[in-house]
Amino acid sequence: INVIVLKENENSDVKSFAKGISENGTRRVCVLGEYVLDEMDEIDVTDTLENAMSSFEKVDAVICSNDYIASLCDKVASRNELSISVTGQDADLSACSRIMKEKQLCTVYKPYEKLASEVLRLCSNLYHNKANESMSIDAVMVDGHNRFPVIVGRQFHEAKDIFA
Repeated sequence: INVIVLKENENSDVKSFAKGISENGTRRVCVLGEYVLDEMDEIDVTDTLENAMSSFEKVDAVICSNDYIASLCDKVASRNELSISVTGQDADLSACSRIMKEKQLCTVYKPYEKLASEVLRLCSNLYHNKANESMSIDAVMVDGHNRFPVIVGRQFHEAKDIFA
């Protein structure tokens, strides 16, 4: 699968997501290019996608560093009749709805109770002048097969909202 990566800043680690898809899937993911968006708006995404699509022979998917960028890619792809798949991260409500409608392949969910616990631990360390180490949260890839047990089952979003 030939992919391009769109991210909001240079520090976004989206290549590890591509590597995870490649290792867990049945097809190899080849990252053709990484693009940092300047404005994170529809015009910027349109220009970036057009540039990437003309630079490479075949782009199958766009891996986005968040679901907002994925939503912009979906708009641009629909408007320009581009045949590409889109992924994102954050498991926001609109992404879960796009997955339902098969307009987005997947999103990444990080259990909010674990995330909150880690943030509190890091804040406590800062307050007590302790050295801070990095935070690591196991992420769950959410797609059409597991969206209900992961998103609805963990009460992250309600089913009625996803279908709205």
